[in-house]
Amino acid sequence: MSPQYEVRAKERIRKGLPEYIGVLTKAAERGVNEEDTSNIVRSMLVDLLGFDRFWEISGQYQVKGHWADWAVKIDDQIRFFVEVKQLKTKLRDKDLFQVINYSVPQGLSWAVLTTGDVWQCHRVAGGKDIEEFFEVRVLDPNQSVEEKVANLYFLSKEGVKRNALDTRWEHTECYRPEKLGRLLISDDVLTTLRRLVKHDNPGRRVDVEDLREALLRGVIRGDLYSSLTDGRRARQGTARSKPGKRTSPELLVSKTGLHPGASDAATGEP
Repeated sequence: MSPQYEVRAKERIRKGLPEYIGVLTKAAERGVNEEDTSNIVRSMLVDLLGFDRFWEISGQYQVKGHWADWAVKIDDQIRFFVEVKQLKTKLRDKDLFQVINYSVPQGLSWAVLTTGDVWQCHRVAGGKDIEEFFEVRVLDPNQSVEEKVANLYFLSKEGVKRNALDTRWEHTECYRPEKLGRLLISDDVLTTLRRLVKHDNPGRRVDVEDLREALLRGVIRGDLYSSLTDGRRARQGTARSKPGKRTSPELLVSKTGLHPGASDAATGEP
């Protein structure tokens, strides 16, 4: 059973979403600019996510020559930055790079990109293996209300105070397919599997490498198969280049032409 603070926070988000669906729909029809979008986002941080309008949300927060749209704080400590883009625009790698430039120097683990409608939460700890953790699409009727509420809770004051994002991340990491796949083809697991297979097939010669190949070719499939076989090639010095779900800073540089520490002027963004 969920604790009461989580229940209350999710209920606040659930009750407030219909109002902001209306606000965002009307704003999209009017073609609001980025500044107006930013004002809507601030209100969502207050009304849905529970942060204090005056003391826990700072606008235009300067970080080494960069200006973050919103810095979200608890007990005067910044917990994450929010980079806002105009409603109805598509979030790009360039936008992600901006918020990374704000977040990494502050030692933050999480960063948020949003258009008011789309909310992306990215894991940026240390600036390595940057990964989108979730995306909420407020105006998307195909994304369930429960999914929207569950994910927005992680960004709520109640969730942030209790490190809900980190806790969920650590739980997810335990069950990451790539990690489980590597364990499945590890020598320790294959040695145990070999013993079980030999027990079911008396008199048969069972080789660990044959088991590994059988798992890779017949059991582990799709992207996970490619990831694991690429990993084996890397250890053998024959890896293929294949981008995965995670994004490296080097990949962002290659896509955007920007480098860590670049000024806001270089991004072409205000």
